[in-house]
Amino acid sequence: MSGDIPDQQPLNRAQRRFLGLVLPIGLAIYKQDFIPVEDVFVSAIPLKMLGQQHQGAGRLRGGVLLGYQQDATLQIDVVLPSSCTPQHPFDLQPDYVLGALDAALQVSPFPLDWVGNWVMPADGRHPEPSWVEEMWHAARGQALVSASQVLLTVGMAEDRLEVEAWGEREGQPYRFPLRKHVL
Repeated sequence: MSGDIPDQQPLNRAQRRFLGLVLPIGLAIYKQDFIPVEDVFVSAIPLKMLGQQHQGAGRLRGGVLLGYQQDATLQIDVVLPSSCTPQHPFDLQPDYVLGALDAALQVSPFPLDWVGNWVMPADGRHPEPSWVEEMWHAARGQALVSASQVLLTVGMAEDRLEVEAWGEREGQPYRFPLRKHVL
């Protein structure tokens, strides 16, 4: 026995938040520096799922984003639909989020984690800046947005889907550059 402790799979964000687990966070996290997110990339399938949400207009919708960070880019690969948040989009059901993340990890070749949330106004339209700011502050008040965790605001503008990615810089809302993969 060499005395080295083998690397463990680090706890994901959902496990740390909903299960109250802090240690072990995995030794791999100590071997790399924190790299803040600089831009966000949304894959084609999550974009399609977000676009379909406007058909359910009449109530505030939202959900959870699963993805991973590669260098300074946050990659979003899975959008959990609004059915996981029956009251308010930020009222998260821990068993749903933990189970969905576990299921996604079973089939994904990527190290998925809970990387943020999305929200769409009740009318399904592209939100006004005041509404975005209100949602950002509500999300931040629940520790749902940070320098490495985003809030996507989603809505239709004329006949196209508008998606914006919001994070935090120095305690203030920060709009990340967003790249989209379109089919």
